[in-house]
Amino acid sequence: MASPLKKRRSLSALGLASAWVLASWALLGCAGVLGVKDTSFKDKAASLEAQSAFYAALIPFIEPAPKAKSEGRAVVLAPTQAVALRILDDGRRCAADDCEYAARGLVEECRLLSEVLDKRGLFAGVDFKESETPPEAAPALAMANAAVIYLDARERAWFYLPQNGGQADRLSLGMYLAQTHAEVRAWLSAIEEFLARPPLVKAPAPAPAPGPPPAKPAKALGKEAKAPPRELPPAPFGLMWRAGLADLRRLKAKLGPPSRSGDMTEYMAQVTPQRPEDTEKIRLSLHKAHGLQKIVWRDAPVNDDPFGFLGRERFRNLQSVLEKRYGPPSKMVKYLNETRFKSRDQFYSCLGQAACGNWAVYWKLTEMSVALELTAVREGVGVVVLTYQGPDWDKILDERRRLEQERLKKAIKP
Repeated sequence: MASPLKKRRSLSALGLASAWVLASWALLGCAGVLGVKDTSFKDKAASLEAQSAFYAALIPFIEPAPKAKSEGRAVVLAPTQAVALRILDDGRRCAADDCEYAARGLVEECRLLSEVLDKRGLFAGVDFKESETPPEAAPALAMANAAVIYLDARERAWFYLPQNGGQADRLSLGMYLAQTHAEVRAWLSAIEEFLARPPLVKAPAPAPAPGPPPAKPAKALGKEAKAPPRELPPAPFGLMWRAGLADLRRLKAKLGPPSRSGDMTEYMAQVTPQRPEDTEKIRLSLHKAHGLQKIVWRDAPVNDDPFGFLGRERFRNLQSVLEKRYGPPSKMVKYLNETRFKSRDQFYSCLGQAACGNWAVYWKLTEMSVALELTAVREGVGVVVLTYQGPDWDKILDERRRLEQERLKKAIKP
């Protein structure tokens, strides 16, 4: 028989455990995936311990999914602390003495959210990684994983990139996500929604076209057969790649005077079949052998914009349109050299200097390459430039290099 002292100790321990459970239930609730009632982490200047405690209280109330929706693994990709610190400081999103804390908290937030996602069990497993450029690192990781959920600190948003070849989807949630449990629930729900989408089905390769009938033997004095028409793939603005002047006239394009530059002839296109309303100019470059191979479109200049806010907004809108059409960019270069970019109202002055700043994204596609750039016109004035290079552009560059090497060999030949 237990002694009275042991009975009192057991009752005391049971009382403490019951009190903890009741307090937890009162704090977090007991219904739903994450609980109906929850605590709040609204003070962004709270300590990192408070942030960890917020998730520690949250994890026990996450119910694993009845069945994993993917047999593959997912990656939660965060910016490094150094990158987060630079972005926060550059955008003046925190007080000078709070930026380091905020950067640490941002990266830690991503790690803790990866634990939340792992506990939910939507994937076979979840890995947490850091990168200096999450948007650029995500496509390569998506090739080996079921999905990549990454934080783009510059865009202040989360993105979901599937393995099935789709484009990155914005989760439409802020950079500092976990202020309430409801926001974490929304984050998980958005991922579940994207994960439930059927994978993209690649179209089967078209069956090879039947070969032409055997040619009849030519008559002794007959006319020569005409060469087959050239293949003209579609190009932007209603034009056609490899088009010559006669082809462009058939497309109702009107060109300005020619300007010869090496093996290319440039024309300012005064009229094109399709033309955005805010177009300032469209320049076409025709190669002597390959026809139309380069198109440069310029937006109307952005005036009275010393801080670059209007230019970057216009750039971001056009980038979003291009991403919907071509998918995530192959390369993104957006930076301002902090040692040379001294004044915030000299954004375009920095873009106009070598090694001071660059604002561009690139797509490398099978039929062409695309470059979107924000460039400086003069102080406080910028312009968005969109450059397309056609399917034979690499051939042109190779031919130029070959001719240059031949000239160099002749020049140094004794």
